[in-house]
Amino acid sequence: MPHTSIAVAVAVGVIVGACSTSTTDDTSEADPGRLVLWNEESIGVLDSGEVDSIDTSGEISQVTAAGDGTLIWTRVGGDPPSVEAVVGSRFELATPTVPFFYEWNPTGTRVAFLGNSPSGSGLVFGLIDVEDEAVTTIESPAPFFFDWSPDGERLIAHVGGAALGIIEAETGAVQELPEASGAFPAPLWNERGIVVVTRVGPTISTPVMPVAYQAATSTIVLIDPDDDSRTPLAEVDGPVRLFPGAESLALVGGVAGDQRVEVIGWDGSAVATLGEGAIDLAQWSPDGTTLLWTERRADGRLTPKTWSGGDVAVHEAFQPSSIFATAYLPFWDQYDRTVSLWSPDSGAFAVATTDGVIVNVVGGESSTYPGWEMAIWTATPAEG
Repeated sequence: MPHTSIAVAVAVGVIVGACSTSTTDDTSEADPGRLVLWNEESIGVLDSGEVDSIDTSGEISQVTAAGDGTLIWTRVGGDPPSVEAVVGSRFELATPTVPFFYEWNPTGTRVAFLGNSPSGSGLVFGLIDVEDEAVTTIESPAPFFFDWSPDGERLIAHVGGAALGIIEAETGAVQELPEASGAFPAPLWNERGIVVVTRVGPTISTPVMPVAYQAATSTIVLIDPDDDSRTPLAEVDGPVRLFPGAESLALVGGVAGDQRVEVIGWDGSAVATLGEGAIDLAQWSPDGTTLLWTERRADGRLTPKTWSGGDVAVHEAFQPSSIFATAYLPFWDQYDRTVSLWSPDSGAFAVATTDGVIVNVVGGESSTYPGWEMAIWTATPAEG
């Protein structure tokens, strides 16, 4: 996930339900959530068909939600670089870099982030302790892609390129795993265990992306971090990206322009083969019943498709917004862990287009909100 270094200051904001008038209805079967929209100048929250603005300043990027709907974002501007946060009340923290990626832990107590190294070489990995309002960083060797453990105390990450390791959030200690993996795809960690792609065949690298890509044959492995056991789930040829669901694991494999979606059970059994061509993203609905993916047309537009075990539904094609196309889609298997295109009740999904944010209701009509360049669905924060 290399990004061009930005020689400016930064602030990161976190905000809870105070920015929205909506509250959780305990009588509802599922939380419909709230849609958070943003562009480089502002952040808004869709509530009852109207967009309420959040008080911000500076250039906005990388809005990311915790499980309870709390938000964090990068605000470019100010000197020295700092982290601005609102968790009940707003606070600022100094940070040595401009974060370009965030991932909340499942308990909402810490945020991990990545940024370019101030030295101009490599990345900085940082941890924000929300309660203590403190930042710690690790620059060498910095993790690349990562995912939190279900208890929010550890992370699985690529460390120093192709190595895999478990990071202790409290101490920063790294337990290196024997598996070797390219820098792609992103590893994942859920209640079933750690899922990684182990490199079997040779790897390649490029001057633009000087990290190991997987090539030839690789194996998808489920690791039990408690007893250190390994369970092979599937063997794949060529590059592959992982997209976990409640009941199934979606694999986007193949070289660019000639890709497909393979759905397998968590026991490794084949379920379905879907999609073809250039596939930029895939994501399961929160209830795990519906898979969303896009297929890129010759004119660059993306056609969203959904599958829930039967026929494939085809939705209206769109031209992705500049932010969506350049900052998110190239690294989507990592952002799939942090950016929900689906509403919490699995009733709608949103895509960011050059015409604004389009919300597609499953089995219904779509709505467009012009002027916004990116959007995510979040849980509805508790009142107060």
